[in-house]
Amino acid sequence: MTYKEIKTVRNKFDIIGRIYGVLVFMAGTGAIIPVIRQQSGNGYNNITTDSVMQNVWYVLYILTIIFVIYKWKKFVKIIFSNKLIWFIFGFATLSAIWSVSTGITLRRCTALFFTQIIGVYLYSEYKLEGVMDLLRWTSGISIILCFIFSIFLPVYGVHHDGVFDGVWRGIYLHKNTLGLNMAIFTSLWMITLLDSIKNKNKSILSFIFLILALTLLIKSQSKTSLCVFIIILSSIPICLVIRKNLSLALGIFFSFITFVGIFVYNGTSIINELIISMGKDVTLSGRTNIWMLVTEAIKAKPLLGYGYGAFWQGDIGPSEFISSLLDMPLDQAHNGYLNITLELGVVGLVIFLLSLLQNIFNSMRLQLYAKGYLVIFPLTFMMFLLIFNMSESIILSQNSTSWIIYSTLSTYLSYESLQNKAEVNDENRIQLNSC
Repeated sequence: MTYKEIKTVRNKFDIIGRIYGVLVFMAGTGAIIPVIRQQSGNGYNNITTDSVMQNVWYVLYILTIIFVIYKWKKFVKIIFSNKLIWFIFGFATLSAIWSVSTGITLRRCTALFFTQIIGVYLYSEYKLEGVMDLLRWTSGISIILCFIFSIFLPVYGVHHDGVFDGVWRGIYLHKNTLGLNMAIFTSLWMITLLDSIKNKNKSILSFIFLILALTLLIKSQSKTSLCVFIIILSSIPICLVIRKNLSLALGIFFSFITFVGIFVYNGTSIINELIISMGKDVTLSGRTNIWMLVTEAIKAKPLLGYGYGAFWQGDIGPSEFISSLLDMPLDQAHNGYLNITLELGVVGLVIFLLSLLQNIFNSMRLQLYAKGYLVIFPLTFMMFLLIFNMSESIILSQNSTSWIIYSTLSTYLSYESLQNKAEVNDENRIQLNSC
């Protein structure tokens, strides 16, 4: 083959690779197929495995293997840059030994393995800016389709379940999923707008999609996602302050945490009034009842848990008593920290918290020497994950865009940290040699 032919093949492969990336993110958000399957009377839910989505992911796994083999040198170089995400995966796999349902644990660990592999591969191939570009394409397509489904195809895009009648859900199964994805996409477009302020066309496009994503976030009526977005919004100035004065930024951050702690400790009645003013009951739409029952279940297996992905089986298995008492099938604890403790015990929770704290520390330190504003995204996403998991469960979620992004950013932050340390060591070595 001539050089020109080789270049043409590589360009085509790159285009296919980017399409693959967008498809992975679309599938990971739970877009289109689940809601169509449910409305078509196929009984789609998050507890039982849907054959169509399962086949979609099988195809994506095969494509992942092909891409990783094709670009194996880049991939191998960075795969273990962040050891903690692979340590927690290893622990999840090990939990099959004591799992209440070994088969379910092993199947879901396989899916988790590919979820993390996808995240690492995307960073190895496209770096942070390229992955964010894939997310922008995913976001743009999703936003447009959400408006089309909600306005022109309301049988799919609007709730008609007797509970959230008239509330938008777009191309997703539930309004909270719409809120979750729009919270991520809104912060993504906000940071893109900040980074492209000198590029008029890109700024206008970013502003348009920012407004559209924010509109969908509001239309979802997901109070959790809206609160998370406001907190993410407040974290962006902290990133900007870090670049000027790290000590001041840390002071502001810990003062804010202290204030929130005092407020929560002393202001129960005020919190209740705020919750009621947001249109919620003080049980947070029944979540506190779930949390109490989950806490009782945790007490039975506090150290190692019930096994990864093995607890929530609806009306059968260990979750039966919760489903029967609440008279509803559940697939999560509606609190990520309780959910991981339920599945992997206190040991699993500690490993995850160490991983999250490492990422927050690395993302804050990154602000000191990185150029541009795209590097703000890792910190805002870690803040999002930290807060969103207080009322929903997306920690260690297999076949999920949120965990793909977490794997990508964990690898990126650790790799950048290692590179920065290497550069500092080289500079010190040069200085010593010159003395």
